[in-house]
Amino acid sequence: MLKAELYRIFSRKTVLAGMLIPILFVIFLYGGISVWEEGVVDEGRVYQGGEAITRDQEIAEEFAGTLTEETVREIWNRYGPSMIYQNRDTSRENLETLAKIGKNDNFCNRFVTRLFCREERGEQGEITYVLQEDLSENKMLQGEYIFGYTGEGWNWYWDKFFVAFVLVCIVIIVSLSPTFSEDYVCHTADILLPAAKGRMGLWLTRILAGTIYSSLYYWLIMGILLIQRLIFYGAGGLAVSSGLTGSFVVWGEEAVPLWKTLTLMHFCGWLSVIFLTWMVLGLSARARQTFSTLMWSLLLYLGPFAAVRIILDQLPMVFVNRLVHYIVYSMPLTYAGMVLESPLSGRRFLTGLALAAALLAAGWGARGWCRHQVDR
Repeated sequence: MLKAELYRIFSRKTVLAGMLIPILFVIFLYGGISVWEEGVVDEGRVYQGGEAITRDQEIAEEFAGTLTEETVREIWNRYGPSMIYQNRDTSRENLETLAKIGKNDNFCNRFVTRLFCREERGEQGEITYVLQEDLSENKMLQGEYIFGYTGEGWNWYWDKFFVAFVLVCIVIIVSLSPTFSEDYVCHTADILLPAAKGRMGLWLTRILAGTIYSSLYYWLIMGILLIQRLIFYGAGGLAVSSGLTGSFVVWGEEAVPLWKTLTLMHFCGWLSVIFLTWMVLGLSARARQTFSTLMWSLLLYLGPFAAVRIILDQLPMVFVNRLVHYIVYSMPLTYAGMVLESPLSGRRFLTGLALAAALLAAGWGARGWCRHQVDR
């Protein structure tokens, strides 16, 4: 039965077409295009694409290791500020212009500009960057943080992960919405439920099949994303402290290696996908139309967070409002990010809420599905 249910999911053309979209998106946008946009200006020479990544790695290798004030000042003295830090334009023309005026732009001086410089505006409105005079108290320079090359591939990884994650969730919603609703429409539910292995046996099989499908597809997309980063940007960035990369960091653990943060991030994303799967299947078992399941699932996925941002964030943060925020933050859309931003007690609370909501939705759907024949 499990093989039959998995085949039932994968045999739909809409499922296969939907699965292909995030795959192509990740491969081309986060792979080819992101590498093509890399650029370095060093000692009057312009590097682009893969050559820029290689040159950045060579430059950063000299400064890799424990981050100290001496490291920051050495980078600053040698390369100065990044001239295109904010409005990053890596076109050939712009990079050649910087090279002609003797300016440098590489991963290291962009890193220093981003974290250790302040902006100053001239009389004409032009922006210049000045290294902060006193760096001795900066928490990143106390010998706990590890510096190394991460590039645009590992920097701001959360943004790349989140976009891919949302696409995966939408595909899962579209793929699993017909699971039970389709039987109501085709009237096969009236035949299946009285069968020897009907009712709860079939329900559990479809829950398992949906969970397997969602898990495989989630890890396929995230595997492509991670393999791309490793191929193009190398594994060295995984040892860099998370707090230096611009990605979400685990509460109070900014100095931990990036690989630890990414491990927790992807694990929580996987749990979110499983919770979402159970919710969608619960709705599918209740709804009599596939379109209704699809709309309610999308509303459940996106609606609560939108309501919090538009309405509840404008109200006083009293106990009830705070509790609703926690409930919404435990939903699949925001669970992974909020776990990373929460202390250990908060992580346990959010996980408990998320699991309870998923089990409640699944149980509610199972009750409606198993009682369908009785109602008739």
